[in-house]
Amino acid sequence: MIGIIAGSGYYELPGLLQRKDELFTNEYGEATVSTGIWDNVAVAFVARHGGDHSIPPNAINYRANIRALADLGAASVFAVNVVGSMVPERGPGSL
Repeated sequence: MIGIIAGSGYYELPGLLQRKDELFTNEYGEATVSTGIWDNVAVAFVARHGGDHSIPPNAINYRANIRALADLGAASVFAVNVVGSMVPERGPGSL
């Protein structure tokens, strides 16, 4: 099984078959994980901001998310993120 942690804009994994959403509780707190089959591979997917983008960055329980993936048997974890700017003049490609 592989783990995927996604940030803003990615709230579900398109094409995830046999999807099952579960709430895991561990010593670090709670984590919601979607499991299923993606391209013939067992996958555990975490939308770190929540499915409705209700969890701000400072409230993400990273340890609970990682522990849930480990408990599910994820041998590898891929994490993707999106970065923005608070200054409109500093758009994509300006740095």
